[in-house]
Amino acid sequence: MGLCCSKQKKTPKNDIDAPEASVGLLNEKDAKKKVDDVDPEHVKFEPFEQRGVLHIEDKTSLVGMAILGPNIYVLSMNPSTLSIYKKEEPFEKIDEVNLKEINTPWDMVASPKFQCLYVTDGSTNNIFKIAIPSNEVKSWLGDISYPHTLSITDPDEHVLVVKNGKPSTLELYDHEAQPVNRIELPDKIEYPKHAVRTSAGNFFVSGKTKGEESWRVFEVSAEGKIQRETTESLAECYHLATTAEGTVTVADCWKNRILVFGPELKQSHELKVETQWPRRMQYLNSEKLLYVLTGEKPKEETGIKNEEKSDEEKAIAEKVEDRGKAIGAVCVYGIRETAKP
Repeated sequence: MGLCCSKQKKTPKNDIDAPEASVGLLNEKDAKKKVDDVDPEHVKFEPFEQRGVLHIEDKTSLVGMAILGPNIYVLSMNPSTLSIYKKEEPFEKIDEVNLKEINTPWDMVASPKFQCLYVTDGSTNNIFKIAIPSNEVKSWLGDISYPHTLSITDPDEHVLVVKNGKPSTLELYDHEAQPVNRIELPDKIEYPKHAVRTSAGNFFVSGKTKGEESWRVFEVSAEGKIQRETTESLAECYHLATTAEGTVTVADCWKNRILVFGPELKQSHELKVETQWPRRMQYLNSEKLLYVLTGEKPKEETGIKNEEKSDEEKAIAEKVEDRGKAIGAVCVYGIRETAKP
């Protein structure tokens, strides 16, 4: 395991050929005015700054990441394993668990309240529960569907499941896998990828815009009505994370970056990431830290030969080769706060 710290058209079913993205940034004066207008505490939140990087050298097909207690948990598909690292530098690897019960692990979230991890299986459409610290694996919920992504609500820690269909839905379950709520999404949101609940009780949902070759982030009410959406056209956005301050971060996977939107989904900043393909995120409000899992796109997902790669993709691949065996990373970002004069 290596370590370094620094500052700083689409086929939705198999994640191929995402559309081009274009993100417009507000100038500094307008951005400051926007934050001041919407922040009742008169605090300006600057872009995140990188605090550290855990380079992962011995696993491929990294598909999930969660922070629970003092540890970072990283989920790998081939083979199906759970790697456990200390959350503090130098990110020592402390254990590895063989997940023989899970055929195709796809996403993972942590529940601090119930001291467990929830992991989706993309081939069996099940959710498994892993008890911590015993690492006991049990089947928890069946009959889920694509995109097999999860989030945890705060403070009740319900499991939020996105299901594609007609209509697509957001489904909430308590820790005993009992249904709590079901929200039907409007037709405008095609192929929803991920969803998180806001402190106000609404939901941020990433998905493709119906009738367009663009992906956006939508804010949806508890009644399933679109309240607002990003005006920028994104490449396919995988995971979302929201902060207590109203910021939402978006893993714009195909552009190898994280986008940070301010209140009302208007203001945005961009973060570059280590290696490539940012896929999973978790924000810890108590520590004001954003964790981002990145990793090379699995060959079975892309089917892209080297000669078909863009110059940017080739440059990233060369960067990974130069580093040695590192094929993925967990990037840690801290949010900078500056009091308004």
